[in-house]
Amino acid sequence: MKRVFILFILFISTMLIYANGYKTPHSDIVDIVTAPDTPVISWSVRAERYAEVHYKSIPDLSDLMVDVVKLAGVRINGNNFSEYKTLFYTHFDFFHHDGRKINIKGMPQNLKIIDYDWSWTGRYFGFTVAMPDSVDLYIVDFEKENCKKVTTNISNVFTKGFYFLPDDNDEIIVMYNTNSHKPVPQKSSDFVVPIIDETGESASQVRTYQDLLQDKFDEILFKYYFTSVITRLNIHNGRKTFVTKPGI
Repeated sequence: MKRVFILFILFISTMLIYANGYKTPHSDIVDIVTAPDTPVISWSVRAERYAEVHYKSIPDLSDLMVDVVKLAGVRINGNNFSEYKTLFYTHFDFFHHDGRKINIKGMPQNLKIIDYDWSWTGRYFGFTVAMPDSVDLYIVDFEKENCKKVTTNISNVFTKGFYFLPDDNDEIIVMYNTNSHKPVPQKSSDFVVPIIDETGESASQVRTYQDLLQDKFDEILFKYYFTSVITRLNIHNGRKTFVTKPGI
């Protein structure tokens, strides 16, 4: 009887929602939820300057609707070869150690920033931006007080995608994806294999790792998304020196 009563209440509640339509919250609640979040502070101790890192704590619907590739415990945005995420940094403000603001020319707006880092001496500040079909790398040069995009097609699947060198000699290490121009492998009947279960008298532990590679097709997808090439990139002239051959 109790179960019937609960089902009846749920039915009535559902009918009321359909009859009255969905309601928007009061403006006071909306203001609280959409208020800007407190920025994160990132210091460059050697250069005595810091960045206010702003972020958005509410994901966009478009990011929630991305088709996620799940391989070897990693969530991948297969559209741009990056680790799947729904929350991004949005912009930076830079300051001297005494609080004076540093005005940087050429800073792009309305970004979905994946990651960022200071160079060793603090002259440069790099960050990767998620685009619909690529990951772009931007560099801020504090000597010139400007920002520019230096390259694209960064592989951000399981690494940050870029690394500053200790000597700050205008070169950085960049991980490029090598398969973005190739079509995604498609599963065919050749990869269909029977599932065999074996039973025994004794119980055994079951592995709980997420999204293990199950078959040959998963291995092909793994190589497709995870293959990259390590490159030295000159920040100013864009010259590339390949350090390794494509690999995982």
